[in-house]
Amino acid sequence: MDRDNVPRAGSKFDKFGPEELEREATVPDRALLSAADLYFRYCHNQPYSIFHEASFRERLAAGTVPRHLCLALLASGRRFSALGRLHPLDAERISAYTEQAWKSVFLMSPAVAEQDAAVSLVQTILLLCVIDYSDGRCAAAWIKLGFGIRIAQCYRLNMEPPSGLNPAQREERRRVFWSVYLLDRLVSCGRDRPPAIQEDDCKLQLPSNEQCFREGSEHPTSTLDLLVGDAPIVTSLPAQSHFALLILMATTLNHVVQYTLREDKNHRHVVPWSSTSRYAALESTLLRLELNYGMNQPLEAVLTGASLPDGAVDPQIAGLLLYARALFHLSGCLLHHPFLLQQRISLTASRVPPDFLNRVWTSSKRHANALSMLQDVRRVGCVTVSCFRGYCAMVAGSIHSLFAGGGVEVERQASLQQYNTCLALLKDLSHYWKSSARMATRLERLHKNCVRYRQILDFHNDINVLPKLTALWESIDNWATPTRSPSPVPQQEGHVEGVVNQNQYGSLADFFDYSNFDLWEDSVGYQNMALETGFHGMNNPYLSVEAGWF
Repeated sequence: MDRDNVPRAGSKFDKFGPEELEREATVPDRALLSAADLYFRYCHNQPYSIFHEASFRERLAAGTVPRHLCLALLASGRRFSALGRLHPLDAERISAYTEQAWKSVFLMSPAVAEQDAAVSLVQTILLLCVIDYSDGRCAAAWIKLGFGIRIAQCYRLNMEPPSGLNPAQREERRRVFWSVYLLDRLVSCGRDRPPAIQEDDCKLQLPSNEQCFREGSEHPTSTLDLLVGDAPIVTSLPAQSHFALLILMATTLNHVVQYTLREDKNHRHVVPWSSTSRYAALESTLLRLELNYGMNQPLEAVLTGASLPDGAVDPQIAGLLLYARALFHLSGCLLHHPFLLQQRISLTASRVPPDFLNRVWTSSKRHANALSMLQDVRRVGCVTVSCFRGYCAMVAGSIHSLFAGGGVEVERQASLQQYNTCLALLKDLSHYWKSSARMATRLERLHKNCVRYRQILDFHNDINVLPKLTALWESIDNWATPTRSPSPVPQQEGHVEGVVNQNQYGSLADFFDYSNFDLWEDSVGYQNMALETGFHGMNNPYLSVEAGWF
């Protein structure tokens, strides 16, 4: 099916309402094929890569894709059935699809005996986690992801695939595991939220050359352990190893988050400007990655490697290229973030060298500017609406906001312009993702008092006279909610911040809603729904194609 002619609401698929579906006793195959078109255009490689497209489309057409995976695919594609908005009816259908998919996964998982079935389960769980995470249900995504990781480890997806599989199957399994690894790193961008997968347990090679994967041929790559560390054994990747580069950047991001956002008592006694500090080691890592992999190339130059023969941008290649650079600059933003550095230095009694601060401020603005510019992909003909871009925009925007609160007028205006760019992106992404709407609210709340928050740039200030830091924590912690402790630093009474609407964030119970799922009910009916067979023959009022194409 031509990707440029994807069915939309209002198309010929509108005729398939509940009565028509009841007569056919199936959801039309075209609905699944259309969902696949949307998925491979807007979701695949942005940034997760869990399917070999040609093989998956063949299985989908043949009706051999498990029911739970079909439901997750419908939920993932439904969000993009009408670009630029998410109709309430779309949200209801996404919720219905994901609920049914999760029930199927939950009931099927104890009976899994074949590795093929385990791979499909992990694929489904990853899709459901992305939906939960993008809608702000971080705890639900966190718990489900842990379940998926255990299934992946139980069936040894973290090891090299069996040699008896064909190259496309082997590479797909590698990519399923590395996609889970990637999501594990991204949802862990918060305080006290360590990832579940340890790097030492990743015994398989990194994802292969993108073109070879599409063609179904074998192309060996390095393992992760050879590419990380202060003095890595391997300092380059084969051509077009875009997903492997993304995994390397996600690993680096996790190292930075571990240092900046999580408790790291072993290094607190070493000041950041010491040559033996963890800060210096991470800064050295970023400089090496920038040099070896061209992380500071202009956007147009980056997308040159994603051009199709007709000059258009291949969104699947572009997504990986952009995401790798976004994670690199996000790492730089978090490492050099003025607020996070202030939090660390406040724990020491040492005076801060002015030259060190000047260098850090320059680095933080450079990475924030680069991260903001990477978001402007539409001007070069690329459409990408991945939800994690919202977190990148929020972190970069928090740095711009701090520097827009004062200083030299020319620099202040430049920072203000970059802040507005980040906020505009968040509002644009809010049409698809609830999490982006909440991040936009957090960023606006921070910027409302940017002049006051700029005090943290003055390291001669006594920590006790600084403003309350809740809004700053919320602008960099992916997990921040109003119920969390705002800061490890004791605050003085009398400081007033903007009131947060508790309904904007929801409670933990809202994140993981089982209100319609009775674990003690008779599960025979669910187990008889052909969970290991295809989607054909399913007749469920939840899954009607009422006013849309699916």
